[in-house]
Amino acid sequence: MEFYPTMVKWWEGHNFPSLPVVFLPEKVFIFNNGKEDTYCCTMYKTDSLLAWVAWQISNPDVKSNSDELKEIFITITNYAKELGYKLLFTTTKHETVIEKLLETDFNIGDNNVNHYLKSI
Repeated sequence: MEFYPTMVKWWEGHNFPSLPVVFLPEKVFIFNNGKEDTYCCTMYKTDSLLAWVAWQISNPDVKSNSDELKEIFITITNYAKELGYKLLFTTTKHETVIEKLLETDFNIGDNNVNHYLKSI
């Protein structure tokens, strides 16, 4: 994935552990404000009618406008519709992301939920 080194840099800039590239989907949505990349986000395709929107990351070196993140969510929604998906799923604890999700017609699914991972 071409954008992966940038994602790692951004994760590190937010003191967030980076995910190995083998766990990321190929498709990365990137917002560029005309000068530099400010946000990115991925979408995992599935063999169902649900797609997973994940890894919303902002460029820690740029004062970004959260409406740029909103544009990524709109773009992902349109892309998912073109592919025939009927439901997008995502998780976040960040207020800015929550705000932009709600502004783009995402609905709260669960509250106070833990994530469980199992390496196999």
